Amino acid sequence: MLKLNLRKIRYSNQGVAGIVVAILLIGLAITAIGFVQSTYVPQWMEKKEAEHMDTVLNQYSQLKYAIDTIGLLKQKNSIITTPFTLGSKEMPFLSSIRSYGSLEIEPNNGKFFCVSTLDDKEEFFPFGNICYSSKNGYHINQNYIYENGAVILSQDKGERFLIKPDIFFESDDQLCLNVIKLVPIGGKTSAGGYGTYPIQTKFKDSYEQEIIEVNEIRMHSPYHSLWSKYIINILNENNIGHSQPIDEVDGEGNIIGFKITFPNPSEPEEKSHLKVYLNVIEILCQISPGWVE
Repeated sequence: MLKLNLRKIRYSNQGVAGIVVAILLIGLAITAIGFVQSTYVPQWMEKKEAEHMDTVLNQYSQLKYAIDTIGLLKQKNSIITTPFTLGSKEMPFLSSIRSYGSLEIEPNNGKFFCVSTLDDKEEFFPFGNICYSSKNGYHINQNYIYENGAVILSQDKGERFLIKPDIFFESDDQLCLNVIKLVPIGGKTSAGGYGTYPIQTKFKDSYEQEIIEVNEIRMHSPYHSLWSKYIINILNENNIGHSQPIDEVDGEGNIIGFKITFPNPSEPEEKSHLKVYLNVIEILCQISPGWVE
């Protein structure tokens, strides 16, 4: 009787069927997870990183508002803090890459030049920028830049103003613009990673200057092409005769800026009546959780 029962157990298929079902279920689960991992996770992460880029843009809008407010109020004891989120987190329970970013204050990246026919003396006004660079795993990498009152988006497809600079004509012949000079303090000029870092800004000084009979303006900037197109459009809208922008290069032949002369070179007998009014604002700034002198 015992031998008969052992023979039945030995040749039974019930245990084998259970193992096969378990293996099939595990394989199905692995296939489903692999499908989600390869198809949906990149889409979810790209959307998440795109939302993070929108967050950074909103933070740049807040930074511009903070600097505009500081320049308007001119209160030396007031500090305005703008938080910046450098990256986004990975997906929980699934394999994904988290995004990173870097934030840097670059105080010597730009200059605005004016030359007057009165004394043929060149005057220049330095400004800087604050640049965020993304290191995304799925979404296209983007750079956001605050420069001289403008917010710029720079990526592989080109550059454009997201918030236009404060340049306008107050009368028929007076070009008005702000020059925002960024002055880093405390050695806190950069941050990197995926956390949230504050940029603190504080008013230092300001002055106004008017230059008459301007026959040449020049501008150096990493985004000189964008600035030249914008300024040319303003001049054309106000019927100001001018030359086409001429590229300026450094000692190695790299284009670093542009030059525009007045009046139109095809009418040399005309005299330039262009006035340039500059509102120069110096802003102390640093990247740190507390003000460091």
